[in-house]
Amino acid sequence: MAVIRRATRNDIVGMAQVIMDAFNIERDLEYAIEVFDISLYVQPDGCFVATENKNIVGTGCFYIYNLLAWIGEVAVIRTHQRRGIGTKIMVTLLEELKRRGVKTICLDATDAGYRLYKKLGFREMYRTTVYELKDPYNINKEKTIDVEVTDFLPVWAVELDKEIFGADRIRALRAWIRRGAKVLLVHGKGYALVKRNKIGPLISKDFGVAEKLLKQGINMGANIIIVPEANIRALELVKKYGFKPKSSCRRMCLGGKPNEKIEHIYALLSYAKG
Repeated sequence: MAVIRRATRNDIVGMAQVIMDAFNIERDLEYAIEVFDISLYVQPDGCFVATENKNIVGTGCFYIYNLLAWIGEVAVIRTHQRRGIGTKIMVTLLEELKRRGVKTICLDATDAGYRLYKKLGFREMYRTTVYELKDPYNINKEKTIDVEVTDFLPVWAVELDKEIFGADRIRALRAWIRRGAKVLLVHGKGYALVKRNKIGPLISKDFGVAEKLLKQGINMGANIIIVPEANIRALELVKKYGFKPKSSCRRMCLGGKPNEKIEHIYALLSYAKG
């Protein structure tokens, strides 16, 4: 029988291996390790593991932004799926969040997890899709005019993100920057993060500014972006630059509606996936 306990930093590699197995990912273990390192930096007490005979067979994390929380990295290795382990992890996370007074809980559901989340009362909001640029668009590699590349997120960008995302997630943003993400800025109008070959979040109230940020991200090697399909302009933008859909999740929420302005979110920070 699986036992659920709170995770420590010593569990990071084992948790990353669960994710690789559960989602059948053959490479990028280093990135999976990075995700859990950031998870425990952002919310040191927010990750749990399911163990059987002292081996980690399942994972799940939450991140609290005041009254809003996100659940992610919910996974069970393939040999142990359909045994109720995922349900036990989710019930543990939800009970912990309820105890802390969280009012809204969101996640990105895979097809495998959708029925469980529906059963637990989550409702579908919109699709979130990973787009990949396999054949680079014909863009020169010079720095895009008006876009500053830096290692620092200025106050105006923090406030813009808070307004559009609907909560203060500066600790999460700084965690990615701490691990080498580059900040792209169009002063006072929009910003994005580029982490390895991924761009997100991309926040802008102006389509033209969003396009400049995306173009600069592509110039820097970004070829993966997660787009909320509820933002029609974001879909127009990625298709314009030749991105093709790779995989998709359903964004689902429990409790109140998140206070986000989806029309200004052109890319997500990362998946809160399970």
